[in-house]
Amino acid sequence: MIAPIAAATAADLESCASEPIQIPGAIQPHGVLIAARATDHRVTHVSANFAASTGIPLKSAIGSPLASLIGPDPMAAVSGALASERYAPANVLTLTFPFQRDPDRNVVVHRHAGHIFLEFEPASVSHQGPLVARLHAIMAALREITSIAELCEHVTQAFRALTGYDRVMVYRFDAKGNGQIIAEDCRPEMEPYLNLRYPASDIPVQARRLYLKQRVRVIVDVGYRPVALLADDRGLDSEPLDMSYCGLRSVSALHVEYLQNMGVGATLAVSLVQDDHLWGMIVCHHLTPRSVPADVKALCDVLGQLVMLLIDKASEHEAIESFLYRQNALAAIKQSVERTASVSAGLIEASDALLGLVSATGAAIRLNGRVRSFGVTPPIEETEAVITQLQGIADDDVVMLESLEARFPQFATLASTASGALFLPILNNPGDAIVWFRPELPQTVVWAGDPNKAVQVEDGTNRLSPRKSFAAWRELLRGTSAPWTNGEAGAAQDLRRIVTVGLLHHAEARLMRLSKEEEEERLKAMAKIDRAKSLFFANVSHEFRTPLTLMLAPLGDALNDPSAPSLPPPQRQRIEVAHRNSLRLLRLVNTLLDFSEMETGHVAASFQPTDLATLTVDLAESFRPAVDRAGLSLDIDCSALRQRLYVDRDIWEKVVLNLLSNAFKFTFEGGISLHLRTDGPNTELTIRDTGVGIPSHEMSRLFERFHRIEGQRSRSFEGSGIGLALVHDLVRLHGGTIEASSEPNVGTVFTVRIPFRIAQISQSTGDE
Repeated sequence: MIAPIAAATAADLESCASEPIQIPGAIQPHGVLIAARATDHRVTHVSANFAASTGIPLKSAIGSPLASLIGPDPMAAVSGALASERYAPANVLTLTFPFQRDPDRNVVVHRHAGHIFLEFEPASVSHQGPLVARLHAIMAALREITSIAELCEHVTQAFRALTGYDRVMVYRFDAKGNGQIIAEDCRPEMEPYLNLRYPASDIPVQARRLYLKQRVRVIVDVGYRPVALLADDRGLDSEPLDMSYCGLRSVSALHVEYLQNMGVGATLAVSLVQDDHLWGMIVCHHLTPRSVPADVKALCDVLGQLVMLLIDKASEHEAIESFLYRQNALAAIKQSVERTASVSAGLIEASDALLGLVSATGAAIRLNGRVRSFGVTPPIEETEAVITQLQGIADDDVVMLESLEARFPQFATLASTASGALFLPILNNPGDAIVWFRPELPQTVVWAGDPNKAVQVEDGTNRLSPRKSFAAWRELLRGTSAPWTNGEAGAAQDLRRIVTVGLLHHAEARLMRLSKEEEEERLKAMAKIDRAKSLFFANVSHEFRTPLTLMLAPLGDALNDPSAPSLPPPQRQRIEVAHRNSLRLLRLVNTLLDFSEMETGHVAASFQPTDLATLTVDLAESFRPAVDRAGLSLDIDCSALRQRLYVDRDIWEKVVLNLLSNAFKFTFEGGISLHLRTDGPNTELTIRDTGVGIPSHEMSRLFERFHRIEGQRSRSFEGSGIGLALVHDLVRLHGGTIEASSEPNVGTVFTVRIPFRIAQISQSTGDE
């Protein structure tokens, strides 16, 4: 016996969020549906209009093999489509079936939840020209647009021309699920919906899940009467039929009522999906019933995905522009901090850059207990109170508040200058901090109806009914600033590193000015600063490495992606500068990490018997191309040693390359020579250059950590002051020594001696 699938009862509809919309037990009447088990292809469900539409009795359909019902040739085509299935709307077949009525039909096939679904609609095409040509024409108009707002405006025009609907809108959802219409194209006499907002309750959670699964949804006639699904009541398939991917799936009665309240006769919706989240939707409304040809539906699906890619591209473009702006602001602040007498003075001097860094209107700095402010800020007393309160919740992290008064009601009177606050604790001294302010931004948010009455409780029941009024409802938001972004929070953290290093450098400069009588205390303080630097650089190196790697990838893609439009020369130059400096910073981070590992004793040396002459020649030869390009000579003389030497190959590489790099950096004429020989109980490595030399008064501090020789001519201004200190410690790790001799304008000689007795170290590792 054939029985209808039970539809959802009133009890099931007690709330929108619990309505089982994926198992409605019915379809829209403009098509016919057949469902068969995926295992044996026996038909389990047909729509009640099957017999009237095809002329085949229902009793001949349910329980029969699918192939016998639709014919062998269509079955072969269906099987082929299922084998290559990507997404249901793309599997549109136009076939001739053994039906008594209308044998030529479009059929969409897909597989889901143990069933094969066939959805039949009358054969139709759009008659608007080849699909590929239409796609190319639309994409040609969209591909060069880099603004999300402009892109979405063009999308509404393109979709309206393609589909013929009366109104096309682009929705964008915020973090709370509320939607805003950010672009619209409609008939001139229609009331515009542009910029209206819709509460998240208009699209319940389970509906959002279906929009993620099925990117294209069509309602041909909002006033339709659902057609029930029929199944064999003998239990051929007793589970409710999951129709999540069915284009003919009957929609929620609540949704139909919602659309009728808006005066809509037909709809088409295309999901815009970003990283498995519903970014937005392209929604088409028509005042009267309207069908959509199969090829147009397929094209809408493809266009929706391409539009999302273009939105991602526009977002990346905007992100790169913001990144470059913030990098320039940070560079200006760093230069000012380094040039002025104190960090506070440097920040005040660079106040415009400091405010622009996070798009603030005012800021305050508290260093060593003193508060200084600039821009538009509350009075000093209130500013100090704000800093104290924010310090209590910061826990060393950046704090972003759009509404200061919502967290601290006592600051409600500050809304005109400090409605929003971004708080950055400075870690050198407890209590030190920077806080940025934004004023109240009174916003008139226009909702499509009162968002607090998105659904209404019907009299006498618990059933929720969609609101009937969509008249613009204005809500004035006060006490809230423009929101802070994650990019601004990241820029604040970058600034903290600049301030931290600046405080250390200024402290070091002050200590250098101490008199000789205070030398002992100065040395103690310097040691403390060195330890702080080591700890800071160790932490920063780890923090920098991952973001630097992540930053280099999109910059490299922006420069090298052959499929992307060519960048304008000024923008490309800025990206190249950012990419080159990021690579330089990554090299510095790796050097700092090596040094911090030496400082903390975490270097795990692996001493192995090594042909040191061959290894050293290979390392030196890697420098030859750079030396040749500079017009210098490179003399390599590595005599075979009397025995293999136990060294850590990676550490030896750092020693040789650091010394060669140092020689190359300060040599402009002549050349560099490298010699390796046996000297009694030692192996002796000598690297000699004809460079600028080292002043005699600097020789005693040559291997001090963080020490740099100021005013020295070199090929670049790079240098952290730890390269030679690192070499010194790595040589000592091998039980060796390093010494240097130099004469200004003549050159410098570095001599490294490693004793052969280092072989004894290998006994602990089992090498002998």
